[in-house]
Amino acid sequence: LDNPDLGVEVGDRIYQSSSISEIPAVKPYILYRFGTSAPALVGDDGVTKRVQPIQLFVHDNPGDYARIDRILVLIRATLEGQQSAEVTRCQWLEESEDLRDDEMFTITRFARYQLIH
Repeated sequence: LDNPDLGVEVGDRIYQSSSISEIPAVKPYILYRFGTSAPALVGDDGVTKRVQPIQLFVHDNPGDYARIDRILVLIRATLEGQQSAEVTRCQWLEESEDLRDDEMFTITRFARYQLIH
């Protein structure tokens, strides 16, 4: 997530959810996970596109969700509409309600995006 403002908020504390073995000590941090890739659109040229969801959880110390909300805005500004050699488009789908993660001892919200390859 290449955004200097996002770097100020979370630094390099962005982890694939399956890669951490202990709770990160410094907050806030972002956990992400990719969903199952599936076929999607077939264009007039016969090229089949595929879609893959990605979910990003922003975790913070219990209390106010304002910092989480700011980070979600920065993530959306960074990802929505992005294109690369591998990703045709990144589409925002939704953001969650305020949540509490009792296993991570944090408050959290998530955003879901759909990557179109």
